Amino acid sequence: MFFELPCWSKLKLRHNLDVMHVEKNVFDTLVGTILDIEGKTKDTIKARLDLERMGIRRGLWMNRDSDKARRDLAFFSMKPNDKKEFLKFVSSVKFPDGYASNIARCVNVDGGKFTGLKSHDCHVFMQRLLPVGIRHLLPEDVVKPIMLLCRFFSQLTAKTLRRTDMFQLRHEIVQVLCKFEMIFPPAFFTSMMHVMVHLPEEALLAGPVNYCWMYPIERLLGELKKSVRNRAKPEGSIIEAWKRPEASFFPISGFPPSLPLSPPSPQPSLSAVTSATSATCLPSPQPPPCRRRLPAASKSSVFPDSSRADFSLLRPPFLTPEMSDLIRHDRSMTTAPGSDPPAQSASAATAPALLDHVVVGPGASQEPASSASSVAQPASARRRHRPTDTIDTTSTDNTGASGSQPGITTLLYC
Repeated sequence: MFFELPCWSKLKLRHNLDVMHVEKNVFDTLVGTILDIEGKTKDTIKARLDLERMGIRRGLWMNRDSDKARRDLAFFSMKPNDKKEFLKFVSSVKFPDGYASNIARCVNVDGGKFTGLKSHDCHVFMQRLLPVGIRHLLPEDVVKPIMLLCRFFSQLTAKTLRRTDMFQLRHEIVQVLCKFEMIFPPAFFTSMMHVMVHLPEEALLAGPVNYCWMYPIERLLGELKKSVRNRAKPEGSIIEAWKRPEASFFPISGFPPSLPLSPPSPQPSLSAVTSATSATCLPSPQPPPCRRRLPAASKSSVFPDSSRADFSLLRPPFLTPEMSDLIRHDRSMTTAPGSDPPAQSASAATAPALLDHVVVGPGASQEPASSASSVAQPASARRRHRPTDTIDTTSTDNTGASGSQPGITTLLYC
């Protein structure tokens, strides 16, 4: 069907061969055969009978005694003592943290086999342990082609590939397979053995294999399998576990990378800006919210000349120059000497009545008894005894004493 597509004849890379699975299958076939593991070796009785039927490789034929046939151990397989020595060597190897898993847990020395090897374990075993472990346990004619095969996968899976190296690997893998044909029986050459011939050509077209093999996909599938809680419905468990990250990342995928996704900070109002600017110079009262009455003396001691005060040093980073000018103009109007206090609106006049308590400035100790009692009364009582249209014009002079002379009253909302 694919060959009927118009674009199929123009594709250079028609099939993406996964190096991870190819390497694992080759490792299982090779190690199972040289260790003569039952169920994994390709040197079976049927393979020996095929050699007899074809009339080749007489040294691998079945050994017949009278009416019985016996399969002798082949020269490319390890003897029982050599097999145990090889397995002990593998179980004693220690790898750095994060380099590989604990392969020793997969070694069964008494059973003479490996159990539970993952794809990455086979990857490390093939390139690091196998060439070292078989050097003195197998004949030299068998060891050399296996070491060339291990070097082939080591150079193919490198992070940086050179075209000259790929051309050389394409030539060497053919020679390795030809040497294997002189050693192993025909049953050894499965489809995965033939696929190795195309791996260097695929690397020349697609680049390093690190960008197209299945290791990231397998890790993701492993995380999804861990999320299964109901083994009767594994698909539903995986979907429920996948919906949460998918719902979190999908809405932000449509925004451009330059757009900040953090919520913007709310812009403060003019009264809040005034309070924040004044709080940098005047001690702020304890919460809860209050209305603080500052005498003119303390105001003038902090700002000797408010009309010339440089508020740019006190400006928070979120204030614009226009807001700073407005604040400076508002302060110059409220602290102008000899001017009458501005008239308050009805909402401003009733604001103290909505507070549960009032903090009085330094001149509070000399306030009249009526004023002190109004402060101690609850908000409901003050609302009954104090008319809503009353405007508080009490002020203090420069000495902090209370009097009837007109002065300057500064209200600081905290």
